[in-house]
Amino acid sequence: MVGVLDTFRTLLFQPIFDQVLRPDAPEGPILLGLSNSRWHFDLRLFIPHFMHQHNAWNVVAIALVASTLAKGLCDYLGTYLVNYAGSA
Repeated sequence: MVGVLDTFRTLLFQPIFDQVLRPDAPEGPILLGLSNSRWHFDLRLFIPHFMHQHNAWNVVAIALVASTLAKGLCDYLGTYLVNYAGSA
């Protein structure tokens, strides 16, 4: 999971440069994925509709913070389990 979340955070650079930092970027889906592959998904699908925060800046910020917290938790649990197995 730590590797997957690291890759996810690396893939967030594309929407940051394409939509967040460009003031003239059109409002639309925030696609995450490799540009030459068929595997894309919209980051806005992960934000609940009651939050009303579907602009690019907020969606990417929420994804970056959430993935960093999840990565830290998975890294901690992995280290804990390895230490637990080593002490048994």
